[in-house]
Amino acid sequence: MLVPHNTTMCGRQNATDVNKLQPHTSTGEPDESSHKGDLKEKRGGIRFITDWMRSKDEEEERREKWCHVVSVLDRYILIALTVILIVFGVSLSKGQRQSDPNHKSEENDHH
Repeated sequence: MLVPHNTTMCGRQNATDVNKLQPHTSTGEPDESSHKGDLKEKRGGIRFITDWMRSKDEEEERREKWCHVVSVLDRYILIALTVILIVFGVSLSKGQRQSDPNHKSEENDHH
């Protein structure tokens, strides 16, 4: 005898599908082997969902860590480039003053 297997989702019953029919024994009780298989299938489904959610959480955590690493590296590079450009600019301006023939040194201005 085949009896429909009704499941609920969000408080509503799903439509009965021919594929969801479960065999019962002649006494009207569900076959024990079908319950064991059904439990294993549900447990496997739950395990799959929890593994998937755990992997998504780990992936999100890794992404957040890398975003932090990238922002820290960005700051260090910005600071290093700023210092290099300032030092280069100052040395360039000093080099131009010394090679400029019209430039008078401060010592000559006092005499």
